[in-house]
Amino acid sequence: MNTPCLETPRLILRRFTEDDIDVLFDLLGDEEVNAFRPCFVERS
Repeated sequence: MNTPCLETPRLILRRFTEDDIDVLFDLLGDEEVNAFRPCFVERS
């Protein structure tokens, strides 16, 4: 897929890469970060 990388002085939007897996896993598993996401599933 041809997704452009968009950059501003304060933000970079780009596709995820395999290098992002560990950080993304931590981010998606954090209850505080995901408190307002409707699809967040709490772990028991």
